[in-house]
Amino acid sequence: EVLRYYSPITREKNYGAMDLFIKLDSKGVMGTYFKNMKVGDLLEIRGPMGGYEFDVLGKGPKKIGMLAGGVGISPMVQLVREVLHAGAETDLLLIWGGEYETDFVYKDIIEKNMLTHPNLHVVYTVNHPSEEWKGETGYIDVEMIQKHMFPPGDDVMIIICGPYQMCQAMKALLPTVGYTTDMFWSFM
Repeated sequence: EVLRYYSPITREKNYGAMDLFIKLDSKGVMGTYFKNMKVGDLLEIRGPMGGYEFDVLGKGPKKIGMLAGGVGISPMVQLVREVLHAGAETDLLLIWGGEYETDFVYKDIIEKNMLTHPNLHVVYTVNHPSEEWKGETGYIDVEMIQKHMFPPGDDVMIIICGPYQMCQAMKALLPTVGYTTDMFWSFM
């Protein structure tokens, strides 16, 4: 038995169906399983497993920063969809890291949303940039957060999702630049 946690990218009120973003590779047990699934195969699903909740149009934070690594974009996509669909005036800022430029699988959708929602901003960073790359490079670090992220404040919440090591690093880094533990939440 293998247990993995996935965040749906489907909007919350989309009853009867659920979309997941899963990286299908030969390195992971679940990715391999999903890749080899056939129509009629069964999969046991449990949830929801809890997490950070807020009222999009109510007393939630006015500025939501998101630190995503790789497929850690999944809960961020759902969050962005909910905030934008609700017409909330919440400012959204995503710093999204990947190994390669091709890792940004939702880039087109997010950038399309940026055209019609001026409250959504995205910073991309890659570890192995091409010569044409014009974004940030390297892992998300102190300098990148200080340069791009909302400054700490009572109206700010930072959401973290990505590989385990990235989440642990961000939880250790954020307090060093002024974010208190009630200003951020991590999926790991």
